[in-house]
Amino acid sequence: MAETFAEELGGPPTVEEVMGILELAGIGGSGVGLRYTTNIRAAPGASRVGDLNDATFVAASDGLDVVIGPDTDPDGPGFAAEVGRRLTVALREAGIAYADVDSGRDVQVTATVVRRSKRIRVGDVVAAPVEAGGYRIGVLVANDVFGVAIGFFTAVVPGPRLPAVTAEVVPYPMYLADRSVESGQWPVIGHDERLLGLFPREPEIYHRPDWPAKQRRGEFGTAETAAGALRKIDAAEARAVGLADGSYHQFLPGPRMLLWLDTHYPPGGGTRDVVGHVS
Repeated sequence: MAETFAEELGGPPTVEEVMGILELAGIGGSGVGLRYTTNIRAAPGASRVGDLNDATFVAASDGLDVVIGPDTDPDGPGFAAEVGRRLTVALREAGIAYADVDSGRDVQVTATVVRRSKRIRVGDVVAAPVEAGGYRIGVLVANDVFGVAIGFFTAVVPGPRLPAVTAEVVPYPMYLADRSVESGQWPVIGHDERLLGLFPREPEIYHRPDWPAKQRRGEFGTAETAAGALRKIDAAEARAVGLADGSYHQFLPGPRMLLWLDTHYPPGGGTRDVVGHVS
């Protein structure tokens, strides 16, 4: 995982970035997730996790499967403590060179179970406040093994209200890398399952042409549903979703997602330089 990070971004990760990668690699639709903290104070500066492509997350997911193992019970009282202990041992044995920690200092990991709000439902409409004013309106179109996917409307509106079923939408839903909806930062303002028909029934994530699963990847990239269905894409779709120029990310935290929308679907309208999905 750390090696893949260094290859992609030209240097080792910080401790905070490793924890962020592990949290995203373990996101699932079961309603239970894990949040990781350490005894190391976060280094100053913005996290680069959102700039990574999928190879690092694949490596992290595989590692978590080995570390957590099938013998742990997610519903057991000692589950989080045991995961933290195992992960601490695994990271020390891996000998990761962190960007913000001296080589002789040990990193202690603490895991905390995070349960998603049961109030969140597919078809919920959320209002994401825009820093410059107004709201981006989105619909929760999936809550699956990849996490929470939001389908957005293109317009920025002055007030948090449900859109019309004829409103223009961003073609592809995006998967959140944080808890913007569950935390209430993007409040649920209503529920309208008719709006789901404006978006793909099964949102996809994309894999680059150098995806490790060699026998299943396409020449220009591969799309994957939460159910595991794979679809090889053509050059046009690779350009549209950002695989061709390296701008695609499988998951984005809320602020980065809004920034992407502001760039490609400006609040005041105008030309869109990219049409596609960056999640």
